[in-house]
Amino acid sequence: MMGNTQWGLGIHMIIFISIISLSLSTVKCLGARNLTATCSNQERLALLKFKHSVKDEFGMLSSWNGGDCCKWKRVHCNGATGNVVSLHLRGNVELSYRELEGEDYESVVDILVGEDYYVTGDSEFSEEYQLVGDKVNPCLAELRHLKYLELSGNDFRGSRIPEFIGSFKKLSYLNLSNAGFIGNIPHHIGNLSNLKVLDLSTTEPVMVDDMAWFSGLSSLEHLSLNGVDLSGAQNLDRLLYTFPSLLKLSLSYCSLSNAHLGFHLNSNTKLSNIRHLDLSGNNIESQLPVFLQNMTSLAFLDLSGSNLSLLWNSANLLTMFPSLSELRLSRCELQTINISPTHLNFSTCSNLQQLDLSDNRIEGRFPDVLTNMSSLLSLDLSRNNLNSSVPAMPNLLKLDLSFNMIKHVGIRRQCHLKQLIVSFNRLEKEMVGPSINVSECPQYAFERLHLSRNDLSGNFLNSSISEILERLTNLRDLDLSHNELTGSIPHCFGNFYGMTELPWHTTAAFKSWYDGNVMQVIKGVTLEYSKMWGLVINMVLSSNKLIGEIPRELTALSGLLGLNLSHNHLIGHIPKCIGNMTSLFSLDFSSNELIGTIPPSIASLNFLSHLNLSHNNLSGRIPTGNQLQTLTDPSIYAANKDLCGAPLPKNCFNHEDTTTDTSKNKHEDANEHKKVWFYLITVRGFATGFWGFVEVFCSRSNGDKSFSCLLRQPWTKYMLQSR
Repeated sequence: MMGNTQWGLGIHMIIFISIISLSLSTVKCLGARNLTATCSNQERLALLKFKHSVKDEFGMLSSWNGGDCCKWKRVHCNGATGNVVSLHLRGNVELSYRELEGEDYESVVDILVGEDYYVTGDSEFSEEYQLVGDKVNPCLAELRHLKYLELSGNDFRGSRIPEFIGSFKKLSYLNLSNAGFIGNIPHHIGNLSNLKVLDLSTTEPVMVDDMAWFSGLSSLEHLSLNGVDLSGAQNLDRLLYTFPSLLKLSLSYCSLSNAHLGFHLNSNTKLSNIRHLDLSGNNIESQLPVFLQNMTSLAFLDLSGSNLSLLWNSANLLTMFPSLSELRLSRCELQTINISPTHLNFSTCSNLQQLDLSDNRIEGRFPDVLTNMSSLLSLDLSRNNLNSSVPAMPNLLKLDLSFNMIKHVGIRRQCHLKQLIVSFNRLEKEMVGPSINVSECPQYAFERLHLSRNDLSGNFLNSSISEILERLTNLRDLDLSHNELTGSIPHCFGNFYGMTELPWHTTAAFKSWYDGNVMQVIKGVTLEYSKMWGLVINMVLSSNKLIGEIPRELTALSGLLGLNLSHNHLIGHIPKCIGNMTSLFSLDFSSNELIGTIPPSIASLNFLSHLNLSHNNLSGRIPTGNQLQTLTDPSIYAANKDLCGAPLPKNCFNHEDTTTDTSKNKHEDANEHKKVWFYLITVRGFATGFWGFVEVFCSRSNGDKSFSCLLRQPWTKYMLQSR
């Protein structure tokens, strides 16, 4: 009797678990069906018409197939109604221009937070895309519920901004920047009373004839008109009178002058909320616009390109903005006399963190008024005529002194810096001398160090410089090129742990400070990474007099994107494990004295886009496969007389195929994976058959104690549930 009871309990337990599983699956399916509505046929057809009206070489719209457009990439719908509410079609072929970036971009996300149409962090936006068309197809007007529209970075070939955009009454975000539009901005955009973000920035001939229609944009918080010609616009003062919620105003290179900005304030002017103002690249001189005095909340101000040398009220400039944290005064004709307590007294700015005084006429000594700014974190004095030593500023994180005439920067005193750029100066034997006391500088913070194109000919890379460099464990970007350095590459360079991982998880932190340009020479061509250096992990030791072999330790720098050792006297073989540097985008070992074969592992560098091994003594067959197949320029292997194989015209005879081992290993690995899967499937099949037998047995048997005990075992219950 007891056996039958236990047997019955086991059967009931199995039935109970099955019912629960089926119920949960049903609820899940029904719930998903109720929460996700499909898009209307009208909107789906409108999107397909748009797709067929543009040229899409990069496959931005490749997912636009099927009956439900809410499942297409870059399209977002209202979960309850199925209406298309977001269309994110940003083209990003030109990476140097990002209007909404870093903190600005985050603030836009904050504006739209909680909306069901805006999805952040989509990986589909990280690739290279661009749409090309003769115009924006008016079929998009069918998307009547649209709240978010992004068409920036595409090319609509000199067409006009479409008037139908003014019909999107629910729109809160509109970005048409750098999309190839020309002509007058249509007044119809003034109908978008719910618009919070408007970006019409351009490098094309776009203009505004009358600003009166801007008064309809009463909800606007971010306005960017960079590059738009406002010189002929009437009612320009509407920019300041009608936006009570405006936080950001960008009017760089708008052909504005004092005559345009000379209007006076009245009681209706609402400026106290503006935190970001960009007037760079305009023709402001003699005096600052009067309306600036009411912008008491400004945190960011860019007046670059203005003539501030003769401003009668420049002494009061800094006292107007107690909240200022970033000030850009590049190319402002400032002289040494202007950087003083009686003129621009920066020491009064207790909150100033980032200051740009580059490309002025500051000469001689390092400005004393800057040394006492305890809040300053980033300072740019590049492209001036400074020739004195550089004082230590303990709180500073970034210092750019490139293109000056500085002879001594005192690197040992600057160990607190994360970024130091002193390229194109006159440094001489900068790092020669007695060792620094470790207690004075227990750890260097450097993440970026640029000393290129100085005269460091008295330095040996494997001696005094190495003594400092071996302690720069956080280093991500090192440039010592064009310095006549001698000696060998230190093995300790493999200890730059900052170069062992990609900074994707810390991108926001990098963008906060490192918005300058990074240059790398590849095949004699200087590539420039603009506003992206935080993503660049780079080592450049080219154009020196380095000797010895390439240290195997360098191959441990798996996060390195660029490695340039060209134009030295390096000997020996290319390290066999070069394939471990899996992130390499650019590799240049040209113009050295390297010998031997090219390691087969180089074929595993899947991101390699620039390679130069020319002018060495390499021999054997050029490896093939993977990314190497796309590098078809024979000049990258030129002047290696014993090299053979594609893309060189010289065929190989009696040379062992260097790809054989790699292919064999991959084949063996594939077989191992197949074996593992075979065993797993076999075990799974056995388990299924066995428990099927158990169920049949259960249905026919009266049960006994031993089988009942079996059902009570935890692992038995798990197997039953897993089925």
